[in-house]
Amino acid sequence: MALHELLFGCVDLRGLDDEGALQWRADGFFRAQRCDGVTVRGVASDAEAVAELLRRGGVLEADGPVYRARPNHEVVDFGWSSEASEAATNLDADFARQLGSGRPDGLVDQLRAVAAGIPGSAGERGVLARARAAELNAAAPQVGSHRVFMPPFNGADAGALGVDDAATRGWATWAEWVPARLLTSTNSEAWGAIDRNPRRDTIVQVAEWLRAAVAGGTVDGWMAEMFAHDPMLLHRLEGPAGPVYEVLRGTHRAHAARVWGLPWVLGRVHVERLAKPLQPRTRQLEALWEGLCRRGLISATLEGGRWYLSEAAAEWMLTPPAMATRWNAMYERVYPGALQSFTGLSVDELFDADRWAAALLA
Repeated sequence: MALHELLFGCVDLRGLDDEGALQWRADGFFRAQRCDGVTVRGVASDAEAVAELLRRGGVLEADGPVYRARPNHEVVDFGWSSEASEAATNLDADFARQLGSGRPDGLVDQLRAVAAGIPGSAGERGVLARARAAELNAAAPQVGSHRVFMPPFNGADAGALGVDDAATRGWATWAEWVPARLLTSTNSEAWGAIDRNPRRDTIVQVAEWLRAAVAGGTVDGWMAEMFAHDPMLLHRLEGPAGPVYEVLRGTHRAHAARVWGLPWVLGRVHVERLAKPLQPRTRQLEALWEGLCRRGLISATLEGGRWYLSEAAAEWMLTPPAMATRWNAMYERVYPGALQSFTGLSVDELFDADRWAAALLA
């Protein structure tokens, strides 16, 4: 397959190209704009990858799959130049726009309401932060990264099911306001407990700075410092009712946003883990995947012991039951009822590893 075939698989990008809605350069860099003005940029080697990245970025809508995992002989294992990467990640103007005309309606009023609940005493702020973190850990514990399409580090890396030689077909990124409640994973797994040396009291300081900004009429400056200076990097993970986000950079700010109940965070959203060939590591896991297929929860072809997905609305369901049910529970908290509707399973079957396995194997 040659790079830049606009017609590939089930995808035809010729219309977008003719309209000038899509720029796709010879070095793989692409760019397209959403109807709300957000620009999605990235690099990709084939039209399926471009279409899937634009779909996840909200530029394209599709009634069915636009992308499938493929054997290496069907796709280009695509590297990208520094020029392409720089073009895709130069988001300064995008962040400036989001802080101005692109901010959510009523955001400043919402931040004022948050600030009104922040104590004036530093000691009281610390006590309240610890109490809210404890409540958050009980009600909305974080989940670890599932790494489904990544090759495992070792035998203990249970959620990584990719193969070592799979082709990389592209990634995309853009600046966007994200509801803070959708931040479900960081590299410090307990809310409010960030192991850094030297220790930084950023979680409490964010509240102090917001309170001062509201009092001084400098909320715009607070937002710029909070979100545009070394922006948060948010890995978008798909689900049947909407995405959730793993925080790759900006752990302190993410914890502060959740602990203090900020309504939104502005970050650089990143999509890179498109479906790659998978290999079940046990016969039981393969049987569970067969059960997912029977229930219509995934669609895949099997060739040479490798699975090639064409549809998986909840990729984490491919992981072993203990991990899959943790993710199920998290997703049901964020999108109540979504997985029950999507799967036809009960809460007990979704949340309990043994019952989940039994339901898929039935």
